[in-house]
Amino acid sequence: MIALVFGAGGLTGSAIVNKLINDSDFKQVIVFSSKDFQITHPKIKFIKIDFDTIEKVRSEIEGDVLFCCLGTTRKKTGSASNFERVDVTYPTMLAKTASENDVKKFILISSIGANANSSNFYLKTKAGCEHGVRKNFLGSVIIFRPGLLLGKRKEKRFAEWISQQIMKRINFLFRGKFKKYRAVSAQKLAHCMVIFAKNNNEKLRIVENDEITSFKS
Repeated sequence: MIALVFGAGGLTGSAIVNKLINDSDFKQVIVFSSKDFQITHPKIKFIKIDFDTIEKVRSEIEGDVLFCCLGTTRKKTGSASNFERVDVTYPTMLAKTASENDVKKFILISSIGANANSSNFYLKTKAGCEHGVRKNFLGSVIIFRPGLLLGKRKEKRFAEWISQQIMKRINFLFRGKFKKYRAVSAQKLAHCMVIFAKNNNEKLRIVENDEITSFKS
């Protein structure tokens, strides 16, 4: 298979790329990024992209499965509208382009609690992303809704780092109906995403956090 990866420079995206290059079911991994990509491997083809002029690389967005790991923070983008552009507009454009190019599967990272009716801006935005992808992609859509992600990011997110330290110590306390709120390692999320990409062909599949944290392949 040929995998397309967007957001490969992030915590989960880079983990997915490493999983894919070591998986014999994938013969090529095409990485799209606005920044230079550090991982080199014979399977990897790197394409630099400006998401505001995606038409320039339209013909390159061809393969079997697309992993969309795009995401940012409102603080980093500077405004709500810029945050929505990265987290909703870009994934929606990718879904439309990939569908037109006959990509069969679209794997999306969303968030636990994503809800269009939420008063929380972040969760409402993530629901908007899910809706945009589902509306514009005609193939199989698999949406992952993880909780707090554990792992070392390249960029510094102090509040998230504090949350990670706390969750590492109390994660085991989340049991029963609260299990769905457990933090999950980016490595485990990446593993789940690759396994589902290979084995799941449902028109729509939403994988909630409790399924991710308890997943065994």
